[in-house]
Amino acid sequence: MTAETAHAVLRERAEELLRRTRNDIRKMSPEDVAELFYELQVHQIELSMQNDELRRTQEELDASHRKYYDLYDFAPVGYITLDKAGTILEANLMAGTLLGKPRSELSGKKFSEFVHSDSQDGYYLHYRKVFRVPTQQNCQIQLKEQCGDKFLQLQSLMVAGDEDCCRTAISDITALKRLEMEALAASEAKSSFLANISHEIRTPLSAIIGLTRLLGKSEPLTAAQMKFINTLQLSSDSLLELINGVLDITKIEAGIIELEHIPFHFPDLLGEATSIVKTKAKEKGLELAIDIDSGLHPAYYGDPLRIRQIVLNLLSNAIKFTQKGRVALRVRGTFENNERMNVVIDVSDTGIGIPKEKQAEIFNVFTQAESSTARKFGGSGLGLAICKKLAERMQGTISVDSAPGRGSTFTLRMPLKINPNLAKPKKSLEVRPVKGEILHILLVEDNPTNTLIATTYLDELHCTYDTASSGEEALRKFKENRYSFILMDVQMQNMDGYEATRRIRLMEKQKALPETPIIALTAHALQGDKKKCLAAGMNDYLTKPLRFEEISEKLEEYA
Repeated sequence: MTAETAHAVLRERAEELLRRTRNDIRKMSPEDVAELFYELQVHQIELSMQNDELRRTQEELDASHRKYYDLYDFAPVGYITLDKAGTILEANLMAGTLLGKPRSELSGKKFSEFVHSDSQDGYYLHYRKVFRVPTQQNCQIQLKEQCGDKFLQLQSLMVAGDEDCCRTAISDITALKRLEMEALAASEAKSSFLANISHEIRTPLSAIIGLTRLLGKSEPLTAAQMKFINTLQLSSDSLLELINGVLDITKIEAGIIELEHIPFHFPDLLGEATSIVKTKAKEKGLELAIDIDSGLHPAYYGDPLRIRQIVLNLLSNAIKFTQKGRVALRVRGTFENNERMNVVIDVSDTGIGIPKEKQAEIFNVFTQAESSTARKFGGSGLGLAICKKLAERMQGTISVDSAPGRGSTFTLRMPLKINPNLAKPKKSLEVRPVKGEILHILLVEDNPTNTLIATTYLDELHCTYDTASSGEEALRKFKENRYSFILMDVQMQNMDGYEATRRIRLMEKQKALPETPIIALTAHALQGDKKKCLAAGMNDYLTKPLRFEEISEKLEEYA
């Protein structure tokens, strides 16, 4: 009903009422008529005042509507209203700007028409969820190139009282996305740089360490020659330790170090760490005491390599700075709940001790308690910094209690997820053909020195072998022979080890052959390299410089 129609109806009713009361008015006295006339004048004035008030209220409502409409229309954020089919019902000016179309052309279009193909699935899931969940839903999408190739943040919420519509706020996050992509590219470039530097340093170092070991086993050697070889071995090991430390601290600070979450057996881990340092402790005449709480759960999930690295570093430090007395490893734990245990590892020594004011500094990079410490005991000052950063990455802490002349106690605390399937300790390895069989190995390595070292190790393990200096040659030999194992260098010219492995796996699949264990040989030493190796179809990897014991262990493990 229009305003004019309503007014006419009201007028008609008033006239009818007046006709019915006219006879009554004729019977009234002049005084009553005057009084009635006065009342009518008062009512007329009241109605006029009410009408003015209503007009002012309407004008205020109109002004408020225009204000909020302007706020909506000229908002720095895009706003659109969509129906359940994803059709645009309403949009503000900024929505048109962001979508690259005049607002007048948006109404009736599907919003999905503007979405890049890479973002269609994400947008579809987002939109479906908006009408199922009564809370705000967020999504990031990329627009089509013709719409400006922008990145947008969508914040959508179903309209209250109208379940067939939703309102979506649209923000331009293109600049943020560009920064994220630039940061990712920089991180990848840094990771690639570290990988290449690691490879370039480790390749000649691998040759030095390997040839030094082989030279030490040659006969006859004079006492002086043996002393030279031992010194060379110690120096190359120290250089390798320094390189590993620099790479580790750089990776941690660059945020590109990755932690594993795999099952491991804690007594094995501790045994490996102590077996490495016990010879050095014995040489210095130190007692190496080990105390593992019988109530400690033996199996967990975590990164055993990094945990062992921390324990080994603490033990090595304790032995280095202790001239007499003992070094003690104590391990205990308390159950946080049925699934997690708080493991506490103490490494104590009777060494030189650390002044109170220096205890916080020793966890800084390239820092030792005293300037004379490096000259007297050696070391780069990286070990404890790496330990602290690794512990923190695993939601743990590391602290020290020490005083000069009293020794030191370093305490590592870590929450670990319990593995209910108790892992069994690995059996000790022997240098022998596995299961009494002669293993036939394909060694793929493009560096002649590394080939010499690896084949010498294989001779000691009583293995037969073929060698290949490229991925292409490896494929030819694999087609002609059957091998027990393949040791595959990953970085070679033309066809690298990753591609060679993928092709070998394809050949095995096409010919229904059993999978040959492939062990990667890499000088990169980055955590992500293992994932890359596994993704290519390799079973495991060894980091250069190659060690005889490591090759022996891998052959035993995969036989």
